[in-house]
Amino acid sequence: MEAQEVIAKLKQFPIAVAGIAVALLAGIVFSFRVGVVPELEKELNDAQKKLQTITRNSSQSVGLAQDTTQLETFTTQLDERIIDSTQRSTNINYFYGFEDQSNVRITSINQGNAILPPRKGTKPFNSLRRHAIVNISLEAEGAFRDLLNFAHNIRMGQKLTRISRFNFTAGSQTDPTMRMVLIVEVFGESLGK
Repeated sequence: MEAQEVIAKLKQFPIAVAGIAVALLAGIVFSFRVGVVPELEKELNDAQKKLQTITRNSSQSVGLAQDTTQLETFTTQLDERIIDSTQRSTNINYFYGFEDQSNVRITSINQGNAILPPRKGTKPFNSLRRHAIVNISLEAEGAFRDLLNFAHNIRMGQKLTRISRFNFTAGSQTDPTMRMVLIVEVFGESLGK
């Protein structure tokens, strides 16, 4: 059979030829679509998971902006209550400010170097900004009640402090003035800013 005979036969059955052409076209489209459907289903599943995550995060973030603002305010207040260990004269003057309030005279005052407290645990706290401890050693003299008031005022002052050691020495019979040695730990700036 030649090409002309084949064309003549096809013209005799135009519906069959059209059906075969449609079947071939459907087969080609189906073969392309078979690979696309699983890909689209995967994309749909990924999009649904992202939507669930976004929904969960948005429900948990209610008030987050307000909490962040409040935390920044607390941080600013905390930063105002710590000392800068490099500002020795400012730090020492801070303690001299308690003399007049307590009717006590400071006879000696020294500031040690800033040190980091030992780390406790290995969890998230170790990744936070760590602050130093600055030791202030001072000697003062005055009446016993005034010395106690002096130590109390230091402890309750604006700076974050802890009295780690104190020692009283009684005066003589001719001089009733008592002497006190005080070691104060002051919360200092973070090291390695």
